Amino acid sequence: MAHDRGASRYRRISATRPHKSAAAVQPSDPPSLAEGAARYEQTIDLASDSTHARVVQLVGTNKKVLELGCSTGFMSRVLRERGCHVVAVEEDAAAAERARPSCARVIVGDVERLDLGRALGKARFDVIVAADVLEHLKDPLRLLRGLKRFLADDGWVVASLPNVAHGSVRLALLGGEFRYNPTGLLDRTHLRFFTRDSLQKLFDDAGFLIGHLERHEMRIEDSEVSFDRAAIPPALVEAVSRDREALTYQFIVVAHALPREKVDFIQELVRSATAAQEAAEARSVRISDEKRTVENVVIELGQARNTAEAEARRIALESEARQRRIEELETRLERLRLAVEEKTMQLDALAERAQVRADREAEAHHLLHEAHAQLRARDQELARRRGLDADLAAHQGTIASLRAEHAEARACMAGMRRTRVWRVGMVYWWIEARLKSLLRL
Repeated sequence: MAHDRGASRYRRISATRPHKSAAAVQPSDPPSLAEGAARYEQTIDLASDSTHARVVQLVGTNKKVLELGCSTGFMSRVLRERGCHVVAVEEDAAAAERARPSCARVIVGDVERLDLGRALGKARFDVIVAADVLEHLKDPLRLLRGLKRFLADDGWVVASLPNVAHGSVRLALLGGEFRYNPTGLLDRTHLRFFTRDSLQKLFDDAGFLIGHLERHEMRIEDSEVSFDRAAIPPALVEAVSRDREALTYQFIVVAHALPREKVDFIQELVRSATAAQEAAEARSVRISDEKRTVENVVIELGQARNTAEAEARRIALESEARQRRIEELETRLERLRLAVEEKTMQLDALAERAQVRADREAEAHHLLHEAHAQLRARDQELARRRGLDADLAAHQGTIASLRAEHAEARACMAGMRRTRVWRVGMVYWWIEARLKSLLRL
């Protein structure tokens, strides 16, 4: 499976022992792998940073090449275009058939069970390519030892292997996961797993000197190996990400065969040089990281300065706008103050008028009260007069009655005066009154 940033797929590699026909070869993969080696096919862009592009570049041009596990010949085709003479070994007969047009010869068979001496004879190769092959073998050490005799005196092996110490695998293991995938770091056909140290030991034990090592790096989150990020503390993920081995997705090596008597001495020198080189590279990476950090800080400070300047400009504009607003508000406030003073004067005048009116109303109320009192007195007087009128009317009635009685009495007396008795009585009265007068004398 192809991955972003040029990650290469891994292939089940095989080589072949001679067969009468391709149809006679039985695939070793289970039915679930019926797609065979063709599932690893991809287009190689030499301008990219992919593992396969690096392998092709390390092979060089115009070389005699033995390619192990050629799949459909997609790499063989690129090597042929660069002037190389390619002999390929592939276990998958269908894929091998597709690879034939790109190769001088294709040997179909399992590279570990194949009699390479019989298949290749006395052929010698400038470069033996084992791109994503060794991890699929039961005994890659035995194969590497057996390949030495097929290398030219100044020949070399170019191999690429996955790094099982990649951070995604580590974090998946911390979460209790180790799930195989169709391709990638945990390809379901992988039989061997390598780290930087075990890779070095494999080639040391096989009698090869690793003269050049490259890393294809990939961020942890870009790997096809998934893990439960929520179950892993973020600080741990960050700590793992700082380890260069945790970012190495694949190793690409160029190894040279050494005579047995010189292997230990040279390997020790190379290991020391490699350790020094890796320390220097680590220091260079650290310095580069620190430089990037400083550059990022400078960029951040520049951005912060730009942001601060923009913020200062914005604040200045806001300040000017606020100052204009304050001036407008002060103008409005002065107008309002004048309006308030005018209103206050109007209110004072209205208050004076209201006071005068209140005084007048109080006076009118007092006068009204007095008028009411006078009216009540007048009403009382009228009531008294009405009572007097009633008494007068009653007296007048009584007077009228008395007058009537008097008139009647006068009429009666007039009638009586005309009587003899009256006259006699008057004489009697006169005599009595005369006698009383005389007696007082």
